[in-house]
Amino acid sequence: MSRVVVDTNVPIVANGRSDPNGERVPSLACRIACIERLKLILQSGKVLLDLAGEIQAEYRTHLNPRGQPGVGDRFYQEVLNSAPARIERVELPKRGDGEFVDVPQALIDANFDPSDRKFAALSRRERVPVVNATDSDWLVHRETLEREGVKVELLCGCDRSRWFACSSIRPMLPALSLRLRLTLLLGAVLAAGLAIGVGLLILHAGARVRAEADAATRLARELVEASLARIDASGAGEGELERLLADARKLRHVRVFIEGDAPPPRENGDAKRPPAWFAALAQPRDGVVRIAAGPGRTLVVAADPADEITEIWEEVVWLALGGFCVAAAAFALMWFAVSRTLRPVSALAAGLARLEAGDHAARVPSRGPPDLAVIAERINALAAALERLDDENGRLLRRMIDVQDEERRDIARDLHDEIGPFLFTIRAGVGALKRKAAAPGAEAAVLAADCARIDAQIAALQQVNRRILGRLRPAALAEMGLAGALEALAQGWRETNPDAAIELDLSGAEGALDEAIALTAYRIVQEGLTNVFRHAEASRVEVRVARVDDGGRPALRIEVRDDGRGLAPGARQGLGLRGMSERVGALGGRLTLENAAEGGAALTAVVRGEQLHRGNSSP
Repeated sequence: MSRVVVDTNVPIVANGRSDPNGERVPSLACRIACIERLKLILQSGKVLLDLAGEIQAEYRTHLNPRGQPGVGDRFYQEVLNSAPARIERVELPKRGDGEFVDVPQALIDANFDPSDRKFAALSRRERVPVVNATDSDWLVHRETLEREGVKVELLCGCDRSRWFACSSIRPMLPALSLRLRLTLLLGAVLAAGLAIGVGLLILHAGARVRAEADAATRLARELVEASLARIDASGAGEGELERLLADARKLRHVRVFIEGDAPPPRENGDAKRPPAWFAALAQPRDGVVRIAAGPGRTLVVAADPADEITEIWEEVVWLALGGFCVAAAAFALMWFAVSRTLRPVSALAAGLARLEAGDHAARVPSRGPPDLAVIAERINALAAALERLDDENGRLLRRMIDVQDEERRDIARDLHDEIGPFLFTIRAGVGALKRKAAAPGAEAAVLAADCARIDAQIAALQQVNRRILGRLRPAALAEMGLAGALEALAQGWRETNPDAAIELDLSGAEGALDEAIALTAYRIVQEGLTNVFRHAEASRVEVRVARVDDGGRPALRIEVRDDGRGLAPGARQGLGLRGMSERVGALGGRLTLENAAEGGAALTAVVRGEQLHRGNSSP
């Protein structure tokens, strides 16, 4: 089994962040390396910790012992909580100045990070490697560390440029509000739609220009050929050809001229020409047609789609401007709508803040969309529950004060009415005995009789004292455990009620029990038997104490059943049962009193908790 020292930044990087603040994002390769190394350690390794607990304290500061939400948190839970066999604790002695004995002086002189010195000391002392991820100090001082006997295992390599991801968007996202995120999302969708529309228009510009140019060239050619045929048939001269050229110049997307002459200028000139890249993209292939116009003359019909390209470019510009205006309007409307929709969130936050501050009378208005209204209702229900608990706690506190005052009055009355007279009698007897013993000729028999009377008074005083102590805390519970104490309690009731049968099943009362649970179980049975013989007129009572499983947790179940007359309709719990119910609730259990199906009443209590098997029944 390999033994290693794990620097805290390894599980931190496995959690997806390279420092406690999460400002830098580790690269995927670095994170995977840390996860795989931690898995290997859990499978076949052992983690070394210092005996003083400094390393574990650092783990606890940056990792979650519940094992959520990251892989590093899971590692911390598995190693420190669920798998103690994976831990070896080593004592790291310190010098008088507080520095670890095993830290080389060369590291101290090189200003090696003080928070990392405990890992270096443990590695050097036990001759095991230190596993590190993205702590640059281990890389900077690696040569010194290894020269001094500290081996460093760099999971993310020695190239710091590969430790972190290039994108810095992730750390920015948590700082954006929900309103801004939704608005930016809509803006991104609108921008993407606009870009796609403009892009498609630009991509199809060439096809549109080519179709227009081909149509214009074909029309011009047919017109020229028909005109030349008419001129030849009529025998018209040069003037008719000039008129033909003049009429042809009026055609769009095409130029007609005599080959060898300069082409006529474009009507639009250069004032409205689109960008060169767009013109090059939309410009079709050369479409030139030559038509013989007599001896030595040729008419050239050439496509000239410049004005069509300009028109398409203007459409693109206007579409972009219109789309931008629509997107801006939609963006503004979205911002307004989201702001109004999320306005109740601030009220929810304010309400929660008031609850946190202890103002349980705070209520949140149930306005806004149904989803937020439901949250507001839940917050109000929580506030009402907290307010109710405050009232119950107040009543419980007042009741505790009343019970304490009542107990003090009972103790004071017992001290005054019972112990006081005994002490007075004993003191008077001792004074009389002293006088008789000092008198000449004192008779031994008389003195012995006085001593016997004083002894009887002391015995009676002890009985009173034992009765008071038993009421405050049952002595049998401390001496015999829960099972023995319940046997003694039942025997006492049998002696005072010989006509009633008391059956006991105390299998769950045997063995070790937590003191609070044992005392609570005893008080429940005591209160139950008292109520049975005071009110139920029962001839048979069953007392059962069993250990059960209650929702996957160990629990103690206490039952007191009788065959008496049962509970009257609308009967309310007395102070004793109410106090027992509060006591059981404080231990995470529940207590019920109801009429049994076969007749009589049943008092049932279930007390559960991890403390069930700790300690013992003795105080």
